[in-house]
This record gives sequence, structure tokens and C-alpha cells, in this order.
Amino acid sequence: MKKGNNKIKICAIAGAVSLAALFSIFINDTPSEAKKKIQPKKITAAASVQMTKGEKETLSYQVKPKKTANKKVTFSSSNKKILTVSKTGVVQAKGEGTATITIRSKAKKQIKKKVKIRVAAPKTRSLALPTVAPKTVQPQNAVQAALDNLEMSALAARSSITKITLDRTSIELAAGESDQLIATVFPVTATDKLLWSCDFHGGINVYQDGRIFITEDTPIGTTGVITVSSGRVTATCTIVVVQGACQHVWGPWAVVEDAQCGKEGLRRSTCTKCSKVREEPIAATGHSWLSKTVTEPTCDQVGEQEDTCQNCGEKKREAIPAKGHTWAPNGTVKTEPTCTKAGEMEYTCTVCQKTKTDPIPANGHSWDLGEITKSPTCTTAGQRTFHCLVDGCAGVKKETIDATGHTWTYGKITVEPGCTTKGTRLCTCLTCGENSSVSLDALGHTWDAGVITKEPECTLSGVKVLTCQVCGETKKESVPQLGHDLGDYVVDKAATCTEFGKRSRHCKRTGCTYRTDIESIKPLGHDWDAGVRTSEPDCYNTGVLTQTCQRAGCGKTQRKPIPKLQHQFQEVTLREPTCTTNGKKCEQCQLCKDTKNEVLIPATGHNWQIIAADTVEPTCTKDGSEHYKCINTYTKDGKTVSCGVDKIEILNATGHNYSSTYTIDINPGCATRGVRTKHCTNTYKDASGNVKTCSSTIEREVIPPLGHQFGSWAQKTAASHGVLGMQQRQCTRTGCGEVQQRMTASGHQYDASGKCSKCSKKFTFTKSDASDWEYTLHETDKTILLKKYIGTKTALSIPAKMDVTVDGKKSSYQVVFGGHYEDRVKASVFASNKKAGIQAVTFESGVKIDNMDYMFAGCEKLEMVGTIPSTVTSMKGTFKNCSEFCSVAALPTNLTEISNAFEGCEKMETAPAIPAGITSLYATFKNCKNLATAPTLPTKLINLDWTFSGCESLSSAPAIPDTVTSMTNTFEGCKTLLAIPASIPTGVTKLTMTFYDCDALENVPQLPNTIEEMEYTFKNCDKLCYAAGLPKNLSRSVGIFEGCEKYED
Repeated sequence: MKKGNNKIKICAIAGAVSLAALFSIFINDTPSEAKKKIQPKKITAAASVQMTKGEKETLSYQVKPKKTANKKVTFSSSNKKILTVSKTGVVQAKGEGTATITIRSKAKKQIKKKVKIRVAAPKTRSLALPTVAPKTVQPQNAVQAALDNLEMSALAARSSITKITLDRTSIELAAGESDQLIATVFPVTATDKLLWSCDFHGGINVYQDGRIFITEDTPIGTTGVITVSSGRVTATCTIVVVQGACQHVWGPWAVVEDAQCGKEGLRRSTCTKCSKVREEPIAATGHSWLSKTVTEPTCDQVGEQEDTCQNCGEKKREAIPAKGHTWAPNGTVKTEPTCTKAGEMEYTCTVCQKTKTDPIPANGHSWDLGEITKSPTCTTAGQRTFHCLVDGCAGVKKETIDATGHTWTYGKITVEPGCTTKGTRLCTCLTCGENSSVSLDALGHTWDAGVITKEPECTLSGVKVLTCQVCGETKKESVPQLGHDLGDYVVDKAATCTEFGKRSRHCKRTGCTYRTDIESIKPLGHDWDAGVRTSEPDCYNTGVLTQTCQRAGCGKTQRKPIPKLQHQFQEVTLREPTCTTNGKKCEQCQLCKDTKNEVLIPATGHNWQIIAADTVEPTCTKDGSEHYKCINTYTKDGKTVSCGVDKIEILNATGHNYSSTYTIDINPGCATRGVRTKHCTNTYKDASGNVKTCSSTIEREVIPPLGHQFGSWAQKTAASHGVLGMQQRQCTRTGCGEVQQRMTASGHQYDASGKCSKCSKKFTFTKSDASDWEYTLHETDKTILLKKYIGTKTALSIPAKMDVTVDGKKSSYQVVFGGHYEDRVKASVFASNKKAGIQAVTFESGVKIDNMDYMFAGCEKLEMVGTIPSTVTSMKGTFKNCSEFCSVAALPTNLTEISNAFEGCEKMETAPAIPAGITSLYATFKNCKNLATAPTLPTKLINLDWTFSGCESLSSAPAIPDTVTSMTNTFEGCKTLLAIPASIPTGVTKLTMTFYDCDALENVPQLPNTIEEMEYTFKNCDKLCYAAGLPKNLSRSVGIFEGCEKYED
């Protein structure tokens, strides 16, 4: 039976083997191994690309190795406002700036390549018409000729580049040098953009104006290919880095042309040896936009904002997205849903009152338990019918009930299996009585051990007969051959002096003559005796030796030559050498007295001995000397003669041997820097024999000040209402005694009810009515627009509605402060009232106002404001120059604009909590002289310009959120500020007058390397004496420490 059929039978009997299990069995029967695919290892592409706003380009890239199975990639942009990229790699420049396109492998997502693309503003190019050579034309054709020339020029202007040529095809440059390639395009009127690139990354740099710059660390022999292209049209130039004629020593870079917002600058450096000039572009600075809202967006209408570049003045306008509707959470059901049909729900916008309709999903049927309308059998399916329980719904559904399947018995064996025949078993279904037959496999023979009927031999097999113990059937089997039984080697023929012998191995079984492994035995060779000399050798002739074989029965002889004797030469001196003259010698044979190789003996040279008493030791910078005398002796005319010549040798200065560790020369103090250097460790003796130590030092380093170790703050002057207190602490470090002071607040702090939390003072609010105001009534919407306060109340509560009598009829009007108060700076709502100096104001719930810009500006007697309507979103300059203002209960949570809000509030000691939506604190607390504690800054904050300028009582800076990008004049004039913020965000690249006139600052920690510009940052900080170091990327610095008299650079 086949294996597959067996599996089908088993499945039928068990009735529970799943299709998935059966499938897994067949899969395991035929395993296969997936072919190994080559995975991507890297993606190559240009590191940077230059584009113009509005352009489209297709990214060029390669997935390596070339035989990678899956080369599919995805593209993504880091800033879709600047660059967008399609699925096929087409990049479109949407706006100016820099963004990164990431190319990522689909097969292996960690394999990626980033391409930095810079988008510049589109350049306007004027097209000059080509000059046409004078022609002689008929008067009637002159106009037509001019029109033809203009038409050809226009066609040329629209044409794409068809050819590019470079002024050179190869350039050799030394490391540190620069050059510029000039490209010519055809036709000359084409305006397509050229793209420059280099196939060698790092060392050989090419810029988008054709300039080439080789960095000073580029090895000799480095080669790169510069390619300029426009679409598929290209031209190339090979760059080879060579050893220059001059080992350049480049001078500092000098800016030739400053970089602008949308235009690169240029800097130049000159070799101080050969005067060669190198140039390098300076990246364009990019625009610094300042936004101003022109039109506020509504729920479904976009607004508009005007952006002005703070550097070049360029302006652009952008749409502000619509705010979107704020739908009420609970709608009105317009149509009730049924089991099968959706209903409708109407929602109303809480801002603009517009409506929308959303579907209510159908309820779906609520089925009963169902009834069996057709029962299932072993082989046929049944059916269950369900009815919907919802009143009025006639919904019906039917479900199939699976057949129950047979329940088989084991059954009876109807035919017993034999050794070679199959049997049969009959099974019966317990449910329906159906029968099924199952085949039983044959049992197979049961063989005995068998009887050998023919014995095996060395080369012949035997025979064995086996008998089945069940049925008596027999079969024959072969008995393996015995094989030869070989003994050891036997010599068949003995070897002599000159003839070979033989040996082999024989089978030891009786009657077998087989032999094998026959081998030759080598001849024994002659056994020569010591021999007799029949002729003796000398220096020029060989001798003879006769030898006789001693082996029995041989007696042969041989003659051997005795080698000639070798000369026994011995060196003999004919004349001894001296220190300065040569001697003479030769070699003489002791046997035959022959001579050879007569040569000169070199002069011995002097054997100098130092005269220690005359030695002058060298120092690190001065040479010394040593006196020597030759002590050689030699024989002349049988007498011993001494040489005695003198010489003086100059000993070179030793040079300094500086220690590898530093020695502190000046110890640092709390606010003063120390100095350490590496000292020369050499010593020497002077003319008097005294040991001296070299005093030279190198690698002078400044040791930062230790910083003060201040004790706890102690109250020196208690604070009282309107008067700041003072706390003092003293440095405990030995020999310092520095004292620091800070102001403490205890002024009035009013709650929403007008009560001071620190004393018994409380304002009693008087409800304001229409007689207190200049106003305008709107009968249509029943509102009263309050324009100017003319009442005499000094503490007033502004209600949500006011009663006004018109034509003898008294009506209630909704209080509204409408519009944008652009003119409040000149004529505030309250400050222009000369009848009474307003001191406290609160607003009742329901007052409609979203803009409080400059509302209280100039109210010199205003001390507090209680509740402010939650609808207020803008408070620009609201309390500006309110010199007596102390506190506001709380700022609205929806507030988005707070610039200049508390500027000039000299009595305010504690700032209110800033709402989370604030992004700019421009001059918010400027000139708040008594402000002692800064508020916690919101996490979305971007602008901190002038925020705490003039806050003379502020002693500690708040934590700056990572989102901040601008800090111009932030802490200017904070005279008691003890330390700069612990962390300046990486988004801040410019520090202009940020800590100007902060008199209490002593030390400046290491500033982040992301800062590029610093102008008068710490000017006139009287106590500043040390800065850890300026940022590495600093490109512009003007008067950073100007006026810091204690600061040492």
C-alpha cells in the first residue's frame, strides 16, 4: 500500500486529524531549503545637493553590492515644507532652507543613506538677445528680418542644455589649495541649473559655483572626479592630490564677501611662504523670519500671516490653517436608526453655530436562540432558523448545522492475514449502521537460523538454506568467501654484492598455492677494507688509496684519490702601523713557504682619553666642551714611542627635557584663575661646580577659578509691603570672604476677591454701570461696546450685562470689549481717565473680550486685577508702565500672546504662572525692578528676547526649555543675577547682549557649541573674571567681554 493512501485511511478512521496537521506531514516528507539571497550592504549617493525653490530633480543612488536580490528602497523627507519626495525618488523644492532626504532599503531597514539638500530662492535672470551682424536687406524685408531674429532668440531662450564643456579636464592640487572650474553650456541662452558633484567623499570638496577645495589632511595620490551635470548632459574633470612645490603655511581666513540670507559669501586665505591664494565659499545665512498675523483664521476659513526677514527685510505671506469646528459633544438625533438602516445625528459648532450631520450606525438585529428546522445526520448537514426579537422587524437568518459524522466500531476480523496474504476487518457506524472494510497488512515470514549446505573457500562462496517456521517455505542465501590467510615474508632468492634477490607472502591454508606482495631485495654492495696508501699527496699533487672487498667469494679491488694538501698560510707582519701611518703584512704557507696577499695595515687611529678636569658641561641652550689626549704606543726602530696628540670636542646643548606632568605656579582662587606649566627637569654644573636646574617652562594653562563655597542665606533686612528685603551669604573658603546679596519679596499679593494674602488690605469692588463709560449700543445683537472709562470708582467690577435706558425704555445689554486695540498705547481704556486713578479691577463671568492688548497701559495707580475672562487670548502690553501694579489672580489658560504684558511694573515681586500655550515672552517682564523670582517657563516657548531685561532684583535664572531659539537681551541689566542658566538650548545660535550689565556674574561655564554668534553678550559685567571657553562653532564675535574689567582672556 502506498504511503499517501495510508494517511488518507487514518484520517477517515480517526475523524479528527486536521487539514493543517496533514499538510505539515506532507511538508515534512519533502523538505526544501530556500535559496540564500544576497542582502544589501550599503547605499551610495551624493552627500549634498543644491536646488532652487520650485525645481524638481530625481535622486541618483546605488544599492550595493550590484547582485543584491532586493534593491527596492523608500524615500522620506525631514521637512515637507521645504522638500517633498515621491515613491520613485522625485524631489520637489517647496520652500527655502535645508532638509534631508533619507533613502532606506526595504530588505534591510538599517541600511540607509542621508542626502542633505539646500533649497535657495529662485534667481531672476535677464536674457540678452544675441547681437545680429549687419545685413543688407530690402526695405520691404527689414521688419520681417527683425521679427525672425526675435523669434529665433526666444526659441533659444526656451531650449534645454545640450552640451557642457569645462575649461580643464584634469587639475593637480596640493593639500590645502583651491581652484575654480568654469563651465560653458550650449546653447548659451539655456537657463537650466547646473549641478556639481564629486565621486570621492571627504578631502576633495566641490561647491555649486565650481570652486574646488582640498582639505589639508588629504593624502598625496588621492584622486576624485568632479562632474557637472544638467539632466543627462555631463562634463567631468579629474582632480589629483600631489606634493606641492611649497609646504604651504596658510594664513588666517579673511572674509572677502559676507554671506547673505540667500547668497553664499566668500573667504580667502594666503600662504605666508609663496603667497598662493585659496578660496572657500561661506554658506548662506538663510532668512530669519518674524511673523505677524494679518488675518485671523476662523473655524472654516484660513487666515493669513506676513513673515519679514529680520536680516534682509524680505517679506512673504503664508496661509494660517483654519482652526476647525469645535463640535458640541452631545448632538440631536434627527433620524432614529433601525436594525438595518443607519440614523442621523446633528452636531452644532460651539464657536460659529454651523451644523453637521453624522450617521448613527444601524442597531443590528437582536436574534432569538433559533430553532432546528432540519436535523443533521452522519453525512448530511442540518439547518437552524433565527428570528429578530425587535418589535416590527421581520428579519430572519438561517445557519447550517454540520453533519455529525460516523461513529465507527473497531469491528471484527473477517479474513485473517497470512505470511504473504492480506486480511480484512469490518467496522460498523453506531448511529446509522453503515459498514466499512479495513485492509490488514500481510504478517511476513518467520525464518530460522538456516543450514550450510556448501562450505566457503578462500575464493569461493558457500550456500545456506533458511526455512519459514510458520508455513515451511525455504530460501537460499550466499555464505561469504573466507579470503586468503597470508603469513610473513619468505625469501625466495638471496641477494649478492651486485645482484638483486626476491621475497613474497604465502597463503597458509592447506592446498592453496597463492602468494602475493612480491618484492625485490637490493644488492648488498661491496664491503671495502680501510685500504693501503700507494702514493702520498702534497700541496700541488693528489695521492692514491687501494681498497679490497672483504665479503666471502668476492675479492674485488678499487683505487681512490687522496686529496691534495691545503696551504697552511699564516699572517706575517712586515711593518707595524702607527696612529696616522699604515703598516704592511702578508700570508706565508708553513708547508711550502709560498706567500700571498701582501696588504697595508691601516693606521690604528688615536685612542683618546678624556681630561676630566678640563670638561665644561653643556646646558639646555649652551654648548659645552671636553679635552682628550691620545694614549697609544707603538714600536719604532726597536723602541716604544707614545703618540700624545690633543683634541677638543664641542658638546651640543642638551635641549630642554620637559616633565610630562604639570606644576602649579599660581594657585587659583574663588574668582581668580591659577596657572600651571610643564617645567624642564634638566640639571647641570656651572664653572664653580654647583648644580643648577633649568628654569624654562612650556604649555602654560589657565586653571579655572575654584568658585565660591557659600554658606546658607541669612536674612539681613526683613521685607515689608512695598519694600524688598535682603538676604546675604558669605564664602567659607579660606582667604575669600566674598559676600552675595539677593532681594526677597513681601509686597502685596492679591487673590481674585481683592484680598492681600500677606496683610489685612482688601479692595471692595463696586459694580460698574453704563454711566462709568463712553460706549456704543448695538440694538440688533443687544450689546454695549465699552470704549473708555470715565467713572470715579477706583475699585470696580465689570459685569456681563449693563442696563441702559433708551427712549424711556430700560433694557439689558451684553458687555463687549470688541476689536483689536491698536491705539491703546496712546489712549488706554482706563489710563486717560483723570477723574479717578483706577486701583483694582475684576471681570464678572460672561464679559465678552478676547483681546486685552494695552488695556491698562499707563495706569500708574493700578495695584491688582482679579478675574480675567477665560475667552482672552491676547494680552500684549496689557499692564505696561503700571508702576504700582502688584499682582493678577491668574492668567487665562487659552492665552497665546503676552509680549510686553508687565513691562515697567516696578512693584511686581512675584510673576503669575505662564499658560502652556505661550511661545513668546518678548519683553514680558522688562524693567520689573522688584521681581525677585522668575516663573516656570512653558515647554513650547520659542522667544525669550528682552524677557527679564532690567529685572534688577532677579538673583537666579529659570530653567530654559529646549524649544527656545532666541535669547536677545534676555537678562540685560539683571544686576543681582548670580549665575547664567544651567543649560542653553541647542536651538539658540545667537547671544546678543543676553547678559549685558549683569554685575553679579563672576564665572561663565562652557557654552554649547551650537552658538555661532555672540555680540556684547557679557558687556559691562563688572565682576566677571573667568569664562570656561567659547563655542567651537562661533563664527561672529563682537565685544563679548567688553567692559569686563576683571576678565582675563
